[in-house]
Amino acid sequence: MNLFYNENGIGDVLLAQLTTETPEEMSTSSHGDVTILRDVKTKEITGFNLFNASTYVTIQAKGEVTLSNVLVDQIQQALEKNNVELTLDVDLSPKFVVGHV
Repeated sequence: MNLFYNENGIGDVLLAQLTTETPEEMSTSSHGDVTILRDVKTKEITGFNLFNASTYVTIQAKGEVTLSNVLVDQIQQALEKNNVELTLDVDLSPKFVVGHV
């Protein structure tokens, strides 16, 4: 999951990208302060926008936001408060790979 936040640029909106691929066609549905982005073909949720983000989460960064367990919990609670049935499955383990070239 990739998160982006820039209050000065787009307002108090947390943008969440759940997949790395961009679907050919997307549909949206809104549930309170959350807009879900879904791939039309596969029906998979590809991301979401959390409006009025500062009322739900604490973000200090501008641009790409670093994930933490606390932030994931806050986002999950925001989704639940807005009646969005989505369970975040986030792997926060380090991704450092060593190889021989």
